[in-house]
Amino acid sequence: MKRALVIAAAIWVAALPAAAQDVWGWSVIIPSVTGTDQLGTVLRNQQSSRTPPAPARAPAALRFTPSP
Repeated sequence: MKRALVIAAAIWVAALPAAAQDVWGWSVIIPSVTGTDQLGTVLRNQQSSRTPPAPARAPAALRFTPSP
């Protein structure tokens, strides 16, 4: 039993570098959460510099008037 545990632990430790090669969490998820990703930065800058929308018109001004 002890030998099987040692072998399993050795295989697990040997597989760790292979798991570290997949840097999905560090290269994609973490920057997007922290706000340091390039696309997110550009989009946030565009949103902050966007002009506010025009105020809504009164419902009475939206009446249908047929053309003459």
